[in-house]
Order: sequence, then C-alpha cells, then structure tokens
Amino acid sequence: MISIQAGRHRGRKLAAPDGRDVRPTSSRARKAVFDVLQRGRIAEDGSLVEGSVVLDAYCGTGAMALEALSQGAERATMMDLGRGAAQTARDNILA
Repeated sequence: MISIQAGRHRGRKLAAPDGRDVRPTSSRARKAVFDVLQRGRIAEDGSLVEGSVVLDAYCGTGAMALEALSQGAERATMMDLGRGAAQTARDNILA
C-alpha cells in the first residue's frame, strides 16, 4: 500500500491499480525528492514546496502531487493518458 510520507496528510493511504501498467513512485523516492526540495530554501522564504504550483505528468496514483499538497503546495494538476490511472488519481483525491 502506498501512503503520504509527510505533512498534514501523513500516513494517508492511497489506492493503486492492479497490474503493471502503473508503477507508483516508491515512498523512498518521493521522500528523497521532497527532502531535496525542503533543503532548497531561498533566503528565509521557507520551503520550495510551500505555496508552489505542481504538475504531476503521468501521475499514475497521484502520489507525487498529493505529497506536495500535503507538504504545503498551493495547487496541483495531475494528468495521465491511461484511463485507469487517471481514475485512480481521482479516487485518491476524493478519498
């Protein structure tokens, strides 16, 4: 099971479709990406994530965008060509 790693929705479970068509970004990889972004502070303005606008292309489960929103992103857009993946991302948003 996939879950949000940090922020206000930490621990929230995310659904993933069966099969090999969608390969969700591992929690370890997401943590590494957001650790780098959190360290990229500009002066005293805070994190690069807080208040940002995020695009999660080929979103699959939407885990990257939902992680960013959990950590303070202002807005996120998710897109995927696969209908099953897009529906899974929608379901994870609404859950």
